[in-house]
Amino acid sequence: MVNRVVPHDRLMDETMALASKLASGPTAAYARMKENLNLGEHADLRTLLDQEAMYMRLMGLSNDHRNAVRAFIEKQQPKFAGN
Repeated sequence: MVNRVVPHDRLMDETMALASKLASGPTAAYARMKENLNLGEHADLRTLLDQEAMYMRLMGLSNDHRNAVRAFIEKQQPKFAGN
């Protein structure tokens, strides 16, 4: 997938900025999203939606989710720990 195009001389800077942003994000939720994308290649729609619903409930119970909600309410940047 491509989400932006940058000049060649900015490629490394942009790549590292994106990698840093992803690494500081909700990595457990990212992993579940990746699993859903992979499942979508070969599973039927019902199976995919069932897994997505299960992961949404699971991630909604995570510490990262609680921290993100708290940060939103307090108008702060969330700090994710991957759990």
